[in-house]
Amino acid sequence: ERMRKREDLIKAGINPYPYNYNPTHHAKEILEAYKSIKPNEQTKDKAKVAGRIISLRRMGKITFMHVLDGSGKLQAYFSEEELKEPYNNLKLFDIGDWIGIQGTIFTTKTGEITLRAQSFDMLCKSLRPLPDKWHGLKDIEQRYRKRYVDLIMSPEVKETFIQRTKMMTAIRNMLDKNNFLEVETPILQS
Repeated sequence: ERMRKREDLIKAGINPYPYNYNPTHHAKEILEAYKSIKPNEQTKDKAKVAGRIISLRRMGKITFMHVLDGSGKLQAYFSEEELKEPYNNLKLFDIGDWIGIQGTIFTTKTGEITLRAQSFDMLCKSLRPLPDKWHGLKDIEQRYRKRYVDLIMSPEVKETFIQRTKMMTAIRNMLDKNNFLEVETPILQS
């Protein structure tokens, strides 16, 4: 099904693997900057974000999705009335695909900060589906073998990796300041 959708994208003249996309904002920046706006409030501020689709809710002529980038998760809103013809291409997007979205920022009735899409681009068509979002990767063996999937599906695992990196950098900097020399000692060698 995903390969068929990729072929449909190509037939529609859309490159499923474009060369570049230059976002202007990250999810965390938007969420921090607009955390004080009231529910159902519109802004004229524009943003351009890129990330992986991690949830997708189609409701007839509107679609909501959550997009995950390196900094966090942001909701996006797509309306057939506003997007016109390009809205039909949204049917070719799946969870796991990478998308670039340009639009304005607003909050929903429930107060969630959302990007109202004025245009969007396919950045990478994913041919392999992500694990079920409710069950994720439960098998510890699979989690270790497929770290890249575990980092996508488990934000707490990603946070552990970030904390470990910061800790190792701090230790390394302290040792460098005190003129220690780092030496790698191979354990497995013939």
